[in-house]
Amino acid sequence: MPKRTESQFPPLMDHWKILTDKLMAKTFHPTKGQIDFIQPLLKTPDNRFYCSDENCNEGIFKPPECRKIRHKCGIMIAAYAGQTSMHQTSDVFNQIIKLKLLVQ
Repeated sequence: MPKRTESQFPPLMDHWKILTDKLMAKTFHPTKGQIDFIQPLLKTPDNRFYCSDENCNEGIFKPPECRKIRHKCGIMIAAYAGQTSMHQTSDVFNQIIKLKLLVQ
């Protein structure tokens, strides 16, 4: 796509590429109050975190791009699919890492 067209028609807010832009990703960063609401929902009934991947911190997946930068990454809220034949949580994590998305 020519640069002039790209600048005239930037990505829509529902396009995954906005999560590669620091300023746009910041739009999806939760407030302290929202994090406080989300935190208790990250644990199983026996008080373990659903997210146990090596990139998870206190139940939130935090990819390398979000650990190494000083700005705020957006947050993606989704059901924890786990390890079923159709839905592999690790596939989503790998996609976030591969595309260097600024989302946790």
